[in-house]
Amino acid sequence: MLENCSKVHGDASAAAHAWDDGMDNQGRRRRSDSEGQCSPKARTFAGRVQRHKHLTFCLLALAATGSLVHNTQAMPSDAPWGDTWSDGSGVLAPKVMALEEFYDCTVTGDHIMYKTLAVCTTACYAGECVQKSAMGELSAPELVILHPTTSRARDVVLVTLSPVIQVGDSLRMLIKAVNSSITISVQEDPGLPIGMTAELNEAHSELTVAWSPRIGQEGYVHELFVVGTSGGVQSKDLGVRIAVAAGALAWQEPVAAESHHSIIVGQTKSVDLICVSNYPLDIVVAKNSNMPNAMSLNVTHTRRMLKADFSMAPLAPYRGRVTYEARPGTQGMTVGACFTCHSAIVLISENRCVRFTIETCQYVTKPSDSLYSLTRMFHSSNNWRRLLNLNPTLTPDPQALMDDGQVVQIGSVYSILPGDSLAAISGRLSTTVKGLVELNPWLGSEAVLLQVGQKLCIAACTAQPNPTFDQKEAA
Repeated sequence: MLENCSKVHGDASAAAHAWDDGMDNQGRRRRSDSEGQCSPKARTFAGRVQRHKHLTFCLLALAATGSLVHNTQAMPSDAPWGDTWSDGSGVLAPKVMALEEFYDCTVTGDHIMYKTLAVCTTACYAGECVQKSAMGELSAPELVILHPTTSRARDVVLVTLSPVIQVGDSLRMLIKAVNSSITISVQEDPGLPIGMTAELNEAHSELTVAWSPRIGQEGYVHELFVVGTSGGVQSKDLGVRIAVAAGALAWQEPVAAESHHSIIVGQTKSVDLICVSNYPLDIVVAKNSNMPNAMSLNVTHTRRMLKADFSMAPLAPYRGRVTYEARPGTQGMTVGACFTCHSAIVLISENRCVRFTIETCQYVTKPSDSLYSLTRMFHSSNNWRRLLNLNPTLTPDPQALMDDGQVVQIGSVYSILPGDSLAAISGRLSTTVKGLVELNPWLGSEAVLLQVGQKLCIAACTAQPNPTFDQKEAA
C-alpha cells in the first residue's frame, strides 16, 4: 500500500484541492516515498496556522497545482442509504476516541496534565486527582469530486480531525456502519498511512483505526479512505484527513546566537535560557562544548497545561539558567559554553552560546576578605598598602573585614603599546614579569606575544616600606 500523506506547507487561505499525479508544476516527476517524499498518488494539502506568539506551526490547508471541484448543491440521494454522513444516520459514522488520558488536580487551579495517578498524587497535596480525557472531533462533512476531468472521477466525503496531532500521540477512531447489512472496507488506493492499523469486527460493520505518527510523518496531512457496501452497491468514499504538526522551535532568550556578559572576579551571574516549541523540549550542553569550572546549568521541566475549558493549551516555554562564578585566576579571560534546545520527539534543535568576560584589575569582596588576604591572593606579598592606595575609601587596617559585595581595584590598567614586551613593561613600572603573569592569568606564560591595545593589570607601587604587623602594632 502506498503511504497517503500531504505536506503541510503554504497559505491556509488558499483552499484548493487536487489529486497529485506525481508531476510537479514544471512537469518533473517527484521523488518516491523511499526518497523521503509523498507517493505519486498522495493527495496534497498544505497550510499553516499560528499556534504561538512567536511560532508558526504547520496545520491543515488545501493547496495544489490543480483544483478539486466543490459540489455546492446538497449531497445527492441516489444511494439507498441517504446522504447524511456525520451524525450517524447515514452509511458510515466516524467517531474519535479520547486523544489522551491524563489526571488533573482539583485544587491547584493551573490544570496541569499529569500522565499517571502516582505523579498527580505527589503534586496534588491538598486536592483530588481526577481522570480526564483530551477529546478530538471531526469537522462537518464536505462533498468533493476527485479527478473531475478524468475517467477516475468520483465523489468523496471528507472530514478533518482536530486538533492537529503530534508525532508520538495515540489516535483511535471507530467507524461504524449504520446497520449490520453494510460492510466496511479500506480503499486500497491510496491505502493506510504508514504505521496505521485498521481492524474490522466479525461482521465487517465496525472498523477500529489506531495510529501513532512516527518521526518523518510530521508536517503532513495524512488520509484514510473507507467505503460502505450494501447489496453490491458501494457508498461514496469517506475520507478522514489527519494533520500531524511539523516541529517548530525558537529561542526567546538569548535572541542572538552568542550572548556576551561582563563579570568581575568574586561575582556570580546568571543568564536565562528560554525556548518555545509545539513539541516537548530539553536544554543540554551542546556537543563539542564543555562548561568551564564554576559554571552550571539548571533546567525547569514544564508540563502540558489545560485551558479553562480543559482543552489542551500550547506548551509553556522551556526554561534553563546558566550560572557562572568568576574566581581568582580568571581575570582578563573569556569563558563560556554552547547549549542546545531540542526535542527528543522530532528532529528540531537550535544552539545558543553564552560567554562571560572577566574584568581585569577588579574584585568583588566577600565578608571574609581583608586588605591583607587580598594582597596575598593577588600580589603574593604582604604589602597591603598597594591595595589601600588604589582604594583610599577602605579602612586602613590590614585585618579589618570588608563588607560583602564591595568592588575593589587590585591594580592599575595599562594598554599595550607598539614594541612593548613583558620585560620592558615590568622594568618601566617597577614590577616583575612573574608578577605580571600572576596578576594577568590570561597571558598564560612569560613568552606570550603581546598585541597592541590589550589590557594589563599592573600592581600599584607604594613609597612606604613593606609593612609588617609589628610596625602596625608599634604605631
